Amino acid sequence: PLKICQGDCDKDSDCEGSLKCFMRDGGEAVPGCSGGEDVASRADFCYDPMPTTSPVAMATTSP
Repeated sequence: PLKICQGDCDKDSDCEGSLKCFMRDGGEAVPGCSGGEDVASRADFCYDPMPTTSPVAMATTSP
Protein backbone atom coordinates (compact mmCIF):
# COMPACT_ATOMS: atom_id res chain seq x y z
CA PRO A 1 0.00 0.00 0.00
CA LEU A 2 0.98 3.62 -0.55
CA LYS A 3 2.03 5.79 2.39
CA ILE A 4 0.91 9.34 3.13
CA CYS A 5 1.52 11.78 0.26
CA GLN A 6 2.39 8.94 -2.14
CA GLY A 7 0.57 8.25 -5.38
CA ASP A 8 -0.79 7.40 -7.77
CA CYS A 9 -3.79 5.84 -6.00
CA ASP A 10 -7.15 4.96 -7.55
CA LYS A 11 -9.12 3.97 -4.44
CA ASP A 12 -8.82 4.14 -0.63
CA SER A 13 -7.67 0.51 -0.43
CA ASP A 14 -4.53 1.51 -2.39
CA CYS A 15 -3.50 3.50 0.71
CA GLU A 16 -2.00 2.24 3.97
CA GLY A 17 -4.15 1.93 7.11
CA SER A 18 -6.70 4.70 7.61
CA LEU A 19 -5.33 6.88 4.79
CA LYS A 20 -7.68 7.85 1.96
CA CYS A 21 -7.09 8.41 -1.75
CA PHE A 22 -7.46 12.13 -2.56
CA MET A 23 -8.88 12.46 -6.08
CA ARG A 24 -7.38 15.71 -7.32
CA ASP A 25 -8.97 18.11 -9.76
CA GLY A 26 -6.15 19.24 -12.05
CA GLY A 27 -3.09 20.39 -10.10
CA GLU A 28 -5.01 20.72 -6.83
CA ALA A 29 -2.92 20.63 -3.63
CA VAL A 30 -3.14 17.48 -1.50
CA PRO A 31 -4.37 18.07 2.09
CA GLY A 32 -1.57 17.57 4.63
CA CYS A 33 1.13 17.31 1.93
CA SER A 34 3.50 19.94 0.63
CA GLY A 35 4.22 20.38 -3.06
CA GLY A 36 2.70 18.13 -5.68
CA GLU A 37 0.88 20.86 -7.56
CA ASP A 38 3.33 20.44 -10.44
CA VAL A 39 3.02 16.62 -10.49
CA ALA A 40 0.90 15.15 -13.31
CA SER A 41 -2.60 16.56 -12.97
CA ARG A 42 -4.16 13.09 -13.17
CA ALA A 43 -2.07 11.73 -10.26
CA ASP A 44 -4.05 11.12 -7.06
CA PHE A 45 -2.41 10.81 -3.64
CA CYS A 46 -2.94 9.13 -0.28
CA TYR A 47 -3.68 11.57 2.54
CA ASP A 48 -4.75 11.56 6.17
CA PRO A 49 -8.41 12.65 6.50
CA MET A 50 -7.58 13.67 10.12
CA PRO A 51 -4.51 15.83 9.32
CA THR A 52 -1.98 17.45 11.60
CA THR A 53 -1.65 21.23 11.51
CA SER A 54 1.31 21.24 9.12
CA PRO A 55 2.36 19.26 6.04
CA VAL A 56 3.99 15.95 6.92
CA ALA A 57 5.62 15.01 3.62
CA MET A 58 6.22 16.03 0.02
CA ALA A 59 3.69 14.66 -2.46
CA THR A 60 5.41 12.20 -4.80
CA THR A 61 4.59 9.47 -7.28
CA SER A 62 7.85 7.68 -6.36
CA PRO A 63 8.06 5.36 -3.32
